[in-house]
Amino acid sequence: TEGPWDALAVTNAGGGDTVGLAACGTAVTEAHLDLALGRGRGRDLVLAPDNDPAGTAALGRTLAMLAQRGARHPHAVRITTGKDLADLHTTGGTTAVTAALAAARPGGIVYADAHLADHPADTPEARVAAARAAAALAAGLPLGQRAALGALLLSRAGISAAAALALV
Repeated sequence: TEGPWDALAVTNAGGGDTVGLAACGTAVTEAHLDLALGRGRGRDLVLAPDNDPAGTAALGRTLAMLAQRGARHPHAVRITTGKDLADLHTTGGTTAVTAALAAARPGGIVYADAHLADHPADTPEARVAAARAAAALAAGLPLGQRAALGALLLSRAGISAAAALALV
């Protein structure tokens, strides 16, 4: 998560099975990843950036850092009702946070969806540019999830099937 209140919301909702970690902003470091990944103990990682362009950019950078490490592709959640998990906890309590975490999707797909939402494109060139940026992390997606990314690019970016296939 980005902030300490978000991390507390995750820990509170986790019932002892989940621990929230906050990067205290969008500057995730290698040390954060060491802690989050449990130094190779195979922990599952769910990224929960804020629902804003800075959160989307941070998600993309974190996914790229994880891919460089050869880490397993994580899941992510993008809060659509409010700015972050702390807001969700305030309005919906632990049940809402637990449901959001349970609905986490592959991180690259969440990133692509959020990037396309943050960068609306009015021209064909802008749509292709947005789709290229959204698909930049496709190499980090497991093969089976690339079809979902292609479908997302088709529906959200409005590009052709051939262009989506080429990007993915």
